[in-house]
Amino acid sequence: MSGRKTERGIFRVLTMAVCVLASAAVCLNTGISAVRADAADGGRTAVMSEAEETALQGASSGTSMYRLYNKITGEHLYTSSVTERNSLVLADQGWTYEGIGWTAPSSGTPVYRMYNPVSHEHHYTTDRHERSVLLRQYHWNDEGIGWYSDNNSSVAMYRQFNPKSGTAAGSHNYTADVNEKNALVSQYGWQDEGLAWYALTGSVESDANPMTICNGIDFSAVYDYSYVRAMYPSVVSSVGGSDAALIRYFAEKGITDGMKAKASYDQAAYDALRSKVIASRDPMQQKAQSYSSRTNWLILVNQSNYTCEVFTGGQNNWSLARKITVAVGAPSTPTPVGTFTVGIKELVFGGTGYRCWYATQISGNYLFHSTLYSTASSPVAPVDNRVGAAISHGCVRMHLEDAKWIYDNVPGGSKIVIYR
Repeated sequence: MSGRKTERGIFRVLTMAVCVLASAAVCLNTGISAVRADAADGGRTAVMSEAEETALQGASSGTSMYRLYNKITGEHLYTSSVTERNSLVLADQGWTYEGIGWTAPSSGTPVYRMYNPVSHEHHYTTDRHERSVLLRQYHWNDEGIGWYSDNNSSVAMYRQFNPKSGTAAGSHNYTADVNEKNALVSQYGWQDEGLAWYALTGSVESDANPMTICNGIDFSAVYDYSYVRAMYPSVVSSVGGSDAALIRYFAEKGITDGMKAKASYDQAAYDALRSKVIASRDPMQQKAQSYSSRTNWLILVNQSNYTCEVFTGGQNNWSLARKITVAVGAPSTPTPVGTFTVGIKELVFGGTGYRCWYATQISGNYLFHSTLYSTASSPVAPVDNRVGAAISHGCVRMHLEDAKWIYDNVPGGSKIVIYR
């Protein structure tokens, strides 16, 4: 893990949301450390027998261990299951994929996985006594063997405890990165709990199942990790070559820029995913999806932030065509709220001392039109060119080029939705 990645990982670890939990759970996280320190019986009280846990030496193959972070709870989750990894990220409930943390052997000393139903976090240990006490005395749920520790002691995995976590999730961190461990301990007050287990290797860039999901959206129809890694060396140089880094880049920037990320794909599927990504970032586009229109055009105006957005497409598949900053009605002459349709159009109309250009009818005398210009025969001298304020007589004003664009492109009968 590079220094840059480590710093970002540390920041995520430290931005934990502390939950309010039942008072009976207050001692649970403290209990983990206490139990580990007191593991003096050699695991004789373990739930699983020693025979069931016989370690196998010399594992010949490795298992990728995926690392996920939940920005809501502060927990890091570690799993060898591609299905679990994908379903958590696809659910879009705070989980972010951080890549392959290490490679575990296919056999060796068991690493047990447990779940705390009160604090909603997982804990992992090779210590059968610690596991037994957490299950029997603190009522953690047993989730069995999560993976194995390498009996050849290839790569050390370190465990840190956050004494400030209280009863919240995210009390422990596990890493093969010595820099990450040292920074957490020396700079942020975490406690070094020493060796957790052994891995075959530390973090690797990808495996046979590179991630194609980010921010709750599956991009597999239009995204291929190997293609992106081979075709965009500048991106790899900038963000890193891991499957986590490249899918995040594509989801957050590449697809909105029209980046080709697969040798062949269906353009309609690409366009639909691109629209979905943009909509997830833009509340107005998200709102637009529920509306239908008699044409393939739709106009939304949000008076509270002086924004007009024009869309093309259809219900549940609207794509943003133009975003415009507008002026709306003053308090004494408000712009109406409701659903309307585009009516007649007029090149120019005027009042005392001004002219407005490229008018498109909303309803009655309420129009989309340019800001105010002089009475000259062409729009060359603005009288009042302000937008982004509640100053009009009730119409929706915009800069000349935006008014002309609506006038030229949006046909009559198109739906208009105006709200606050």
